[in-house]
Formats: sequence, C-alpha cells, structure tokens
Amino acid sequence: MKVSYNKNKIKVYTPQEWYNILYHKYSDYHKDLDQWEKWMFTRFLPENLTWLNIVDLWSWDWRLVKYFKWAPLNKYVCCDIADKLLKRIRWNVEKVVCNLEEPLPFNDWEFDVALSFFVLLHIENIQWLLEEVYRILKPGGRFIVLHHIELRPFEYNINWEKFKIQNYTHKYDNLEKLADYCFFWIDNIELFVRETLVWKVYCFTKK
Repeated sequence: MKVSYNKNKIKVYTPQEWYNILYHKYSDYHKDLDQWEKWMFTRFLPENLTWLNIVDLWSWDWRLVKYFKWAPLNKYVCCDIADKLLKRIRWNVEKVVCNLEEPLPFNDWEFDVALSFFVLLHIENIQWLLEEVYRILKPGGRFIVLHHIELRPFEYNINWEKFKIQNYTHKYDNLEKLADYCFFWIDNIELFVRETLVWKVYCFTKK
C-alpha cells in the first residue's frame, strides 16, 4: 500500500468498508504505531489494574490488547465496526461489533477505563460519543483517547485504485470544550508533531 497527498477527487470509503478491506494488513503497522506513541497512554492508566473492567472502543485487531494480556483484569471488551478485524484478535476477550455513533451496547457504570485510539476522526458526532462513554464509565472512570489531526488527508493507493477514508476534522480546542461540557476533567500529552500530523493523548476523567 502506498500513501500520498493528492487533492484530486477520488473514491471515499466508509471506515467499516475500509477496515474490513485492510483487516489482514493492519498488524503490519503495529511496530510503527507503537514507536510513534511510545505507549505514553499508560501514564493515564490506574496504578492498580486488578479487577478493572476495560472497554476498547474500536480496538482494530490486537494492538492494545497485547499490553493488557498479563494484567489481572476482571473484563476486557474489544469493540470495532469491522467484524473481520475483531476476528483476528488472538486473546480470550469479549468481542462486540458496534458503531460508535449509535447507543453503546453496555450498561451504565459498567467500566473503569475506556480506550479509543485513532478513532475520533471517523466520528461525526463527537458529543454523542462522549455522552455515551460518560454513561458507561463508573464515577472517576477514565476515557483515554489518542487523537490526531491530518493537516492534509491521506490518499491511499492499492492495486492502482486511489481512494480516501471518510474523515472529520475535530480540532483540539473544540474536543476539549465538548469534553468539559460533558462533565469530564481533562488532561493531555502532546506526542508527535510533523508536517502532516499532530497527535495528542487525552485522559477524560468522569467527574
């Protein structure tokens, strides 16, 4: 797969379409993604993981699961819109196919931690998602988010077909305002800056 930045009009795939196409290739990018973020999100995890309930919202395949595979958790739930990615998860975790722009299929106050990496740019209604995550978190629960802004949208090229993935630009200041409106305390770490990408890890804590 090649990535470039071409402004010409090309086909746009939905995230569900694209990640069900990419499902067998995504693990090829684990090493690069791990290196860029340097597992900095772990700074926002509770010190004691014993008996925690964690939900990974849009978990892709197994990139984050591997961090927790030896942790004494009570429950780890992997959610994704792409069922083919979920089927590739190697560990014994609960797997749920769901759309983050619809009601989350979980109970109120069910989780201690929610994770969401490289997902917000695919979500149109961020406030809805924040409200749903607030609902399913226990008081004091943490929503850990890795969000990046593409200053120039990626264009993909596979087998001579050019296309993009449906994305929405959510600026950091607006995201923070919405999180505050939804009654989260906000903390963040800026991870990575280059010509085309800006990355931050957020910890939104339920008040």
